[in-house]
Amino acid sequence: MSHLYNLRQSHTYQTVRRKKNGTRSVQRAIGVRRRPDPQGRPGFIRIDRVHQGDKDGVKGLYHINAVDDVTQFEVVCSVERISETFMIPVLEEILATFPFKLLAFHSDNGSE
Repeated sequence: MSHLYNLRQSHTYQTVRRKKNGTRSVQRAIGVRRRPDPQGRPGFIRIDRVHQGDKDGVKGLYHINAVDDVTQFEVVCSVERISETFMIPVLEEILATFPFKLLAFHSDNGSE
């Protein structure tokens, strides 16, 4: 047994048996959800929907609110349901209403 300890101290044993550390992965922030940074430029809008509520078992309206971060220019529209049939025409109208070129669109992970 003592001879094994002597062998472990030899250069040959250490080069063959030594554990080598491999390449370490680098942690990068990919797909981080955060609002855009407009840096004073208009065209970065936030969009959100608000449900008006139900009454007597009947679904209420949904209000779509779009606001520019810098100028605070706001457009509000209402839709009967949240589906492509109802949302696409309203979103096209909202985007055409803004008086400047849109550079970014932030919807806080909603269905807008």
